[in-house]
Formats: sequence, structure tokens, C-alpha cells
Amino acid sequence: MSLTVAYSGFRPRCLRVSAVDAAGQGAPAHSTDVAGKGEATGGEVKLAVFRDPSWGSTLQLRVEAFEREGCVGTAVARTDGQAAVVEGQVTQLTLALSARDADGDGYVEAASGGSDCRDDAANVSPDGTERCDGVDNNCDGQRDEGFSVGQLCTTAAGCQSAWACAADGTRSCTETQGQWRPDTDGDGFGSSTAPGKTACLQPAGYVANALDCNDGNNKVNPNAAERCDGVDNNCDGAKDEGFNVGAACTSAVVNGKSCAGARACLADGTAACNAATPVMLYPDADGDGQGSSRAAAEPRCANETAGWVANNTDCDDGDATVKKQTTGELCDGKDNTCDGVVDEGFNLGASCNVGGQPCAGKLACNAAKTGTQCVGTAKVPAYPDDDRDTRGKAGVAAVNECLGPDFVTSNDDCDDGDPFVKPGAPELCDHKDNNCNGSVDEQLACRADTDPWQRESAGGTTAQWYSVSLFGNGGVAVAGQGSQVLLRVPGASSFGPTAQSCVGEWQGVWADASSGKLFLGGELRLGVYNIAQGTCNSGSWGQSSSYSRGIFGIPKTGGQDVYAVGEVRPVPTGQNALPGRSVVWDGAENGNNATTKDHTFPLYDVHGTARSNLLAVGGTPGTKGRIYQFDTVNNFFAPVGNGTDQGDQLLRAVWALHPKLAYAVGDANTVMRFDGASTVQVAGPLASASEGDLVALVAFGRNALYAVAYTPASGATPQQSRVFQFDGSTWRQVGAPLSGVRLRDLAGTSPENLWVVGEDGWIAHWP
Repeated sequence: MSLTVAYSGFRPRCLRVSAVDAAGQGAPAHSTDVAGKGEATGGEVKLAVFRDPSWGSTLQLRVEAFEREGCVGTAVARTDGQAAVVEGQVTQLTLALSARDADGDGYVEAASGGSDCRDDAANVSPDGTERCDGVDNNCDGQRDEGFSVGQLCTTAAGCQSAWACAADGTRSCTETQGQWRPDTDGDGFGSSTAPGKTACLQPAGYVANALDCNDGNNKVNPNAAERCDGVDNNCDGAKDEGFNVGAACTSAVVNGKSCAGARACLADGTAACNAATPVMLYPDADGDGQGSSRAAAEPRCANETAGWVANNTDCDDGDATVKKQTTGELCDGKDNTCDGVVDEGFNLGASCNVGGQPCAGKLACNAAKTGTQCVGTAKVPAYPDDDRDTRGKAGVAAVNECLGPDFVTSNDDCDDGDPFVKPGAPELCDHKDNNCNGSVDEQLACRADTDPWQRESAGGTTAQWYSVSLFGNGGVAVAGQGSQVLLRVPGASSFGPTAQSCVGEWQGVWADASSGKLFLGGELRLGVYNIAQGTCNSGSWGQSSSYSRGIFGIPKTGGQDVYAVGEVRPVPTGQNALPGRSVVWDGAENGNNATTKDHTFPLYDVHGTARSNLLAVGGTPGTKGRIYQFDTVNNFFAPVGNGTDQGDQLLRAVWALHPKLAYAVGDANTVMRFDGASTVQVAGPLASASEGDLVALVAFGRNALYAVAYTPASGATPQQSRVFQFDGSTWRQVGAPLSGVRLRDLAGTSPENLWVVGEDGWIAHWP
């Protein structure tokens, strides 16, 4: 960069230029000294400044001016500046200095921080020749040194007198009227104000001079050293000369900042800059006495500390009710004490009874923010909302009930078993009047039930896919045989490369959008695939000698709980049948905190919306069907109905909508409905039990089920898979039958977003 140093009012004999990184990083400051140029009234010097390789792009520069060659002594002028150095460009910067040298003798006036004691006389300067004239000609703090002024001498007439200055700058010994002055303080100097005596010989207590400006203090006289104390100590008519009292100055630089001040007297008679050293402080925007924990400390001067403090313990510096403290937590949705916990001690969200009635409420903050109140609605005329879409069933009488997920105040839902059907809902291609206006699939170009499914080409035609999970906005995860995991991230229109880092035979996959991870269950192992990093960790985690058939998770704050179910293989010694096994763990990629429990029968699927309605299904082919419900107290799956069979067919898939409604499907066209306490078998989609098995299920409501039916090959008839939709009264086939195909799993977020996967690379989408 190019630096121009301009100065006015004086010409320095030496300039010192320093440069350092503005942020305080890298090498220490570099400096160089150059001679001043120009006239006595000003001039300029140009220099090139190069950035040290260890510095950043912004430089802090300082220029100091000195009266003597070699930059000896104290700087009489100083200026600072910053400049950004851009690679390949020459940055231009001008720094200006000013000082006063009125007589042009090369020395700056003392009042401006220089050493010229008389800036109105060119013959008075630190380079001047001392004369006997009552003036400090060489600015050394003494007058008439070497001339013995005031010392006794003998006149030509033989009388005593004292040496005094003559008009030509020399000294003379001449008797004068009243020349003897009292020396009350005995410091050898006579009073300049008390009357004198005339005598040929020196009277006792008198001296032959009148140079003492304070004859009551022997520390004040022409020979005394000047102190910075507001007193004319050396009787030269000036106070505190040479100390530059009042001259502007700055403190030491801290992190690139210095504070402004002025030179002032100290108690010991010396002088120093009274500017405070910058201190590192944090912003306190809300004025609660605590600085922001999210802001960096900054150097501040004493006159700039309003709104700044020395601590950084405030977790919300925009709210004075929030700061680090041991008491004072309010019920207001804030972490008032900055301990990382919001509204601790108030038990918010806990169940309570509204107005003493049996309607469930939740504890919420009261208006005063000092405690809680039970929030909810007492019993009112309400209508059942079986599909929990916030619209009550039409055509039924109101009953007095507590409002909540099962009862609402409206009664305009034309299909209370399907959450995709209610007034104002968007019309879907699902053979239903979704918006309750009396028309089905109006103005929609729906695919016919005989149209084929839209097959995806990803993964090839030889892959064996066993499980599919949907997540986020359009995300699809598929897992299967041979360590294969296929992924279409949310927002993408196609599948990406197969993730080969998850080694294992994967029977189940659950995708968690909140953590960006896939959780995998398979033969002898469980796995966690990190989508963003493309990495996989897997291990036995209680899966030794067992196969996971299904896997599902419940997201929670800061993570998730993951549940895997399957079977133990081979049949353990001493047992006649294949047992089951479940694994519960916190989703940690190293399998920490994983616990297992063995069950009498194999388990094949698990699903729920919360731990309270988490279900697993299984059984034995042709003899038993079992439903297990998660015991939230003991943290394991327990059989429903005290271990009684739930039908005589193995159950292969389950879907839980809420604690009072779930469905399971299985072998021989079996469909079971569970109300949280008991099960009932309902009609399946196939013409007969011998026609095939139901292997996968998605349930949106009591009147919105989707199931995959599989029919094995028989003679010349190849195997076949079909997808069926149930509308509350009738099963309807969705899309054309898939001949020669064995589907394994089904997933969906709506009737217009269904995915099926299976053997021979089958991945297909509807519509």
C-alpha cells in the first residue's frame, strides 16, 4: 500500500511509522524511522507499506513525530489509521499530523507536548545559548546558569553586593539601593516582595537578591526543581512547565483500541496521561447488569461503558427478565435463570381436571406468570371425531362430552373415518368426496384402477427390497438384501446412489426427518445411516442370534427412541418353537442403552404415534396371531389380552392411528381392528382366506385403509401382488395387479402418495 504522511504547523526531524494486524493476529508490529522533509511550517513524506504474511487483510497504522533526529525522546504528535490491503491492488492512505512551532526553530511548543519553552523566540530552544537575562535560553529548566546570579561579590568600592545580569547578557557586581532582601525560609533566596535594606555589609537574615517568589517555603526558589503540582516551584513565573499538563494523549492500545485523555499532575509531582486503559466488556442491551453470552467481548473506554459490563452470563440480552440468577424463574416460556431449562418447577403440560370436572386439561402459565392454571374446556354439547381431523360426524345428535381429540363442536364431516375427507379438504384421486360437496374426484384426471403402478428404475431389477419409509417433503428410504439402502432425499425427484456403507441384510428401515438418519434392522444387527455424512454404523446391540423384521421410532426432544422387533434363530436348545425378540434403544450410533426382551412368538412389525400406543404384531403361521402393546412403565412389549391369541393367523403388519384405533393384517386374508383394549376381526380384501396373505398395511382412518395382498404361485399361475383400498364398507383394488411380483412393504402419506417395494427390484409409486 502507499502511505502519505502529511504534517502542518511544524517540520519533524524524525517520523516513526508502525504497522500491525488490525485484529491482533500474526506477527507483532513492524516499524521504521524516516527523516522529515519540507518547510518549517509543514510538508509530507511518502512511504510504501507491505503486509506481513501472517497478518490479515486489514492493517492498523500509527505515525509518530519527533523533534530530534533518530526519533529520540518523546513523540510530539501521533495519529492512527486503518487500511484494507487487497491482493493485486495498491491501497492509498493519508495520515495527517499537526503541531505548533510558531518561531520556526524546529522545536514544538511545550503546551503542545514539545520541548520549546519559548515558542515566540527563535533564539530560545533546547539548542539555545544561555545568557544572563533572566530567561531560560536553552530550555533546560534553569535561568542564567553559570552566571552566579544572586551570589555575593565585592564591588569596586569594597562593599558587598550580588552578581546580577547586565543589559548585554553578561553579569555585573554593583551596589544597589535596598539590595539586601529578607530570606525568611533560609533557602538562600530573598523575598521578591518584602522591603529590602541598604548596607555595605550583609545584614543577618538577609541575602543580596530578590529572587524568591515564596519566602515562606524553602522548597520554592529559583534552584528548586519544577514539580507538577499547580505551583511555580522555580519562580520563573510559570506553573508546571515541561509537564504538558492538559495536552491530549491516549492510553495503551488493547486489541486495537486506545482511550483519549489529557496529561495531568500526579501526587508525586510527576505527570502522566489520565486516559483509562481500554477494558474488555460485553454488551448489556437489556440493562439487567449481565452481558450477552452470544456476543464477543470488545475493548471499551471509561466514557463508553454505558450499556457494557464485564460478564457474559446473559442467555437473552434482549429481555431484562432473563439473566443468570439462582431465583426468579417465571412461568412465561423463557429460561429466566439462564440454566438451560424453561419454566422449571411449574410442571407445564401435566394433566389436570378442568373446573373439577372429568375433562382433561393441561397445566399452563397463569396471566401473572407466577404459577399455573388448568387450561381446557368443561363438558359441552359435542360430536364424535373418530378420524381426528377436527370435524365432527354429521347426522348424529350432540352429547355432553369433554372436547379433545375424540369430540369437537362441529358436525359437518361427511366421512368421519377418513382424515382426508371433510369440508374444505382438497379433492384427491381416491374415489371419495373429499370436500363433502356431493361430488367424487371432480375435475381431477385420476388414473384408473386398472392402470399400472409407476415403477422406479433405481436400484436395478435384481435387488430384493424388504422395507420402505417416507420422511420429510417427499423423502423415500428403501432397504433390502445385500447391504442395499436406497435414498431419495426430501425435495428431490429421483433416487440418489445406493449407500453401500451399511453392511447387512436389512429387513426394516425407519427414516427420521428430525435427525436426518435412517435406522435399519436386519439379520444379526441394527444400523444407523447418517444421510448428510453418507456414513453408517452398525452392530449387534442385543441382536446376536436374532433377526429384526420391523423397526420404528418415536422422535423426542434431542433425539428419538427406536424399537426393533424380530425373531431368534435358530430355535434355542430346549424349545420347540421359534421365539421372538424386541430391542429398545435411544438411537445412539454406537448402540448405547439398548435393551432386549425375548417373547414367546416371533414379531414382524411395529408402529405407533407415541409410546402410549406403540404396537408390535407376530405369531405363528396357521395357528396364532399376537398383538403386543408397549409398557411405558417397564419399557418392554407386553402381549395384549394377557397373552391370548388375537385370531388364528400370523399377523405381519400393524398401523396405529391413536390409542383407541389400530389395524393389523396377516396371513389368510386376516384384518384385525384394535381399540386399545380388545380386537375384532373385520373383512379382508380377498375373496377367500385361501387366496393369499396380507403382508403390508397403511391406515389413515377407520374408513381409509390400504393393504398389500400376496398370492403365491400355483401350478402355471405365477405369484401375484395387489394393493387394496378400504373405504369403510368396500375394498377396492388400487392399480393393476402385479403378476410375477412379490411385494414386501407399503408406505404412504396420503391416498396420492403411496409407495410399494418388493423382490426383483420392485419400487413403485401411486399415482
